[in-house]
Amino acid sequence: MFADASPKTFPYVLPMPAVDLNRLKHQIDGLIWRFTRPAEFVQELHGIFSFYADRVYRPGELVEKKSSIQAYHVHSLVMRQLEIDLHQRCIENPGAALSLIDTLWQESMMEPRILAAALLGKLPLNYQQDICNRLVSWSGQTTDEILLRTLLEKGTSRLRQEKPEDWIQILKDWGTSERTGVQRAMLYAILSLLQNPEYENLPPLFDLTAIVIKSHPQALQRELIEVTTLLKERSPAECAYFLRQIIRLGVSEATARLLRKIIALFDEPVRSSLLAEWRTSSEQPK
Repeated sequence: MFADASPKTFPYVLPMPAVDLNRLKHQIDGLIWRFTRPAEFVQELHGIFSFYADRVYRPGELVEKKSSIQAYHVHSLVMRQLEIDLHQRCIENPGAALSLIDTLWQESMMEPRILAAALLGKLPLNYQQDICNRLVSWSGQTTDEILLRTLLEKGTSRLRQEKPEDWIQILKDWGTSERTGVQRAMLYAILSLLQNPEYENLPPLFDLTAIVIKSHPQALQRELIEVTTLLKERSPAECAYFLRQIIRLGVSEATARLLRKIIALFDEPVRSSLLAEWRTSSEQPK
């Protein structure tokens, strides 16, 4: 059925494709009529993705990140228009939107699942529990970094913007989970916040990161280093203070190995100061 779609890696860097916006909007209008009939909607959606796949994809372009999930390689212009035109339907009929979102997420190709994440992030916030349940469940269903990052970015957009305090509390609950997948989702959510230059409420993010550093699941070392690197870039002095507080509380050997890698990210004289703090703390009687 989808033989004309060429699965490669996702996402990608492409020149702006020659997409006829009027044609695209007409195609999306046909989708909207099927909004309350998920199976028909998804079948029509695959037809749209197949239509644009060969016209948009250019082999040999730079691949930024690799994914194990097959993709149509539909350009972001098409995906963005889908999100825009379906936004109001999610607000007007959130129950039908949830059914459609669940159906989209079960698809094997990348783009329908990205659309599911985007529509999840457009639901009214009286559906907050439904949104959070899916974020936790879906985060545990995939190990694909591209899809997971997209889910935590797009699927949380209204929560982050309209109820930031609620979102931080949700992340605290995730951080104390014993499930590595839930903690990983929390770290990707922190990365999403840190990558927004307008987001300035950094203290809670340091607290959340500390929760995971102290428990230090070995499987999350790469994510912890990435989060800490961004925290350092956003606020070097605050990050150095944060690390001093962790050192003074005492750390396990596993956490110590992680901290050595994090401290190495700092330039002199901060690096030497942190190492001196570590030596002093290690010499204190426990």
